Amino acid sequence: MNKSLLALAIAGALAASAAAHAETTLYGSARLSVDRVDPDADNRASNWDVVNNASRLGVRGSEDLGGGLSAIYQYEFGVRADGTQPNQDSPLSERHSWVGLKGGFGSATIGRQWTPYYDAIGGVTDVFNQSLSNPYSQTTVRQSNSLKYITPDFSGFSASAMVVADGATLKVAPSGATEETNNVDMYQIALQYQNGPLGLGAAWSSMIDGRLNSDSNEFEDADLWGVSASYTFASVFKLSAIYEDGNFGAVTGTRNATVDTLKTNGQKDYGLVGEYTIGNGIVRAGWGRRELDDELNVFGEKFKDNDFWAVGYQHNLSKRTRLWAEYADNEGRAANLADTGDTVVEQGENRFSLGMRHDF
Repeated sequence: MNKSLLALAIAGALAASAAAHAETTLYGSARLSVDRVDPDADNRASNWDVVNNASRLGVRGSEDLGGGLSAIYQYEFGVRADGTQPNQDSPLSERHSWVGLKGGFGSATIGRQWTPYYDAIGGVTDVFNQSLSNPYSQTTVRQSNSLKYITPDFSGFSASAMVVADGATLKVAPSGATEETNNVDMYQIALQYQNGPLGLGAAWSSMIDGRLNSDSNEFEDADLWGVSASYTFASVFKLSAIYEDGNFGAVTGTRNATVDTLKTNGQKDYGLVGEYTIGNGIVRAGWGRRELDDELNVFGEKFKDNDFWAVGYQHNLSKRTRLWAEYADNEGRAANLADTGDTVVEQGENRFSLGMRHDF
């Protein structure tokens, strides 16, 4: 009996030691809403829809390697919680998948992960619960095939950098000829400062021979920079703002086997969000505007400036469960079609959303 008790004690001590050096957490978030959608386009009908709002399931953790060094990782899937399966594929989609090291030098990770630009700019105003694309930011949220480094915190300051390498890609030249490029596809750097209620950010992103969309359109070059600021007054009212300036150069591409030359000069984004905490609730209001330096001409369609605004209320039933009611008016991009003269087709929508979120 004594030998058995001793063996159990040793096994328990070893298990406790292992648990102290390695940690793995299963987590998730279920986010669903009932939305009333009113499209601006005349050929689209108003409708009710049960909507999945970026529900996810993931695992993350770390292992203590000794000497202040840890292995870190995350593997997260988007879950189609409303039951839909686009393209008849799996109801899961990849969100984050990376592995790396963390220590006194900061952290270095490789895989699919948050971009430094989103950390410093886009995420500052991305606060509403319904799954609208962030109307205030023109950069990607997550980036595949990326290497990312984040410095330690220095008196509130931190910096991060990312390099994206996606192998050889097909580029369509203005002449219509095609060629492969094997350069690094994107660089990003960001600087952030957080001191109590004050937060500041600045970021720059450069895409080289980047892909515009699934129609195989190609950027010659694309540069984007932005700044952000936020301040929390008396711990109850937070005001956040961003400004962005992008230059997307000349573009060539193909659609339906036709090579076309596209013209883009640049665009500016403005975003402003206010959040007021009342007991267990948060009242939000946001506004954004995108201004094109020149009309974006894409295969005969000229896209113009657009505006966005939203209001909402979030009620926290607990730290992990919330309800929300939100309304958003996204003008979208008004298309001045080349083959219809000055006819303008509105492509935005109004959306009212009632939803619930539970994190676990």
